[in-house]
Amino acid sequence: MPTTDNVTAYLFRKEDHLVITLESRADVVHGVQFVRTVARSTWTP
Repeated sequence: MPTTDNVTAYLFRKEDHLVITLESRADVVHGVQFVRTVARSTWTP
């Protein structure tokens, strides 16, 4: 599981799309993987 250190993720719904904005000083790929994991566990389209 990627670390959450220095990763701020904003998830919000815009029309029919789930918009994810990442602000991260960590590895961007790890941040995206983390957000995808969070989205899978918390978002039901």
